[in-house]
Amino acid sequence: MTGNEITYSIINILTRFGFTDDSRLDADQIAFFRDNVRSQLIHAEYNQTKVVDNSWMQDLGFVSTTPVNFNDDSSIPFCECIVSKVTLPDNISLYNPQSSSDSGLKLISSCGTRQFYYYPIELLAQIPKEHVRNKFYYYYKIGNAYYINKQMDKVRAIMVLNRPKDTSVINTEFVSSGNLVVGTSYTVYEAQVVHNSLGYNPGQTFTAVNANYTGLGKVKTTSRTSAYTEDSPYPVQGDMARQIILEVLSKEFGIEETKIVDVKNNSEDDEQERKKAVTP
Repeated sequence: MTGNEITYSIINILTRFGFTDDSRLDADQIAFFRDNVRSQLIHAEYNQTKVVDNSWMQDLGFVSTTPVNFNDDSSIPFCECIVSKVTLPDNISLYNPQSSSDSGLKLISSCGTRQFYYYPIELLAQIPKEHVRNKFYYYYKIGNAYYINKQMDKVRAIMVLNRPKDTSVINTEFVSSGNLVVGTSYTVYEAQVVHNSLGYNPGQTFTAVNANYTGLGKVKTTSRTSAYTEDSPYPVQGDMARQIILEVLSKEFGIEETKIVDVKNNSEDDEQERKKAVTP
C-alpha cells in the first residue's frame, strides 16, 4: 500500500461525512496526521512485543562520513582521537533495554560484515588503543549526529524513519517489460533489448517512451536512487495501515469507528454497483 492510498482512503471516507476541501481536507495535512499515527502505533507495538517488523525499516543506502575528533572541534589540540561523523534523518527510537541500544536503527560497515552498537561517548573516548574493546564497532548519538569509533568513508544506514519521505528509494533490481516508467532512463544488461523499435546493446541507455521492451537483455534504472514519493510503498504492514486510517479518522476528526465501518461498507457496495452498471 502506498502513502497516497492511505491518505485518499481517509479523504474519501471524510467526504462521506460531509467534509470538503473548504474544511480540513488538505492532503499534506492528512499525510502529516498519518505519519504521526504510524509513529505512535510502531512505538505501541514494539513496547508490547519487542519485535521490529521489517516492513517498518527503510534502507538509506551508503551515506558519507566525515573524520572528526571526539570533541568535534579540531582547535582542541589534546584531543587527537579521530572518529567518523554522519548526520541522518530523524528516526523512531525503539529502545531495547537488554542491549541498551536502538532497535529502530542499524549502522553497518560498507562491506556489510560489521554492525555498530551503541556505547556512551564518555566511555568510548577512554578506551585505550591497545585495549581489546577498541576492536569492536560502536556509535554514539547526539541529536541526529552519529559518532562512529572507526575511520571509514561510508556506512550503510537502515532505519525506522519518523518521516518515510526523508530518504530515497534504492533501485537495484531488474525491471521487467511492461513496468517501464515513461520518461525514466534505463541501462541495458546481458544482451540486446528493443524499445520503441530501436535496439540497445549492453551498457547503452535509453529513455522509456512506453512501458514495454523485447529481447533477451535485461534493464535497470540508470539512477541507483529515486525520490521517495507518496506513490512509493508505505513502510507499514497491512493491518497497521488499516489501523492508521481508523486512528486518524477517530482522533483527528472525531468519527466513531462503527460509523467508519458503515461508510466503508457502503462505499464498497457502491463500487460494486458501479462496476455492474458499466459491464456490458
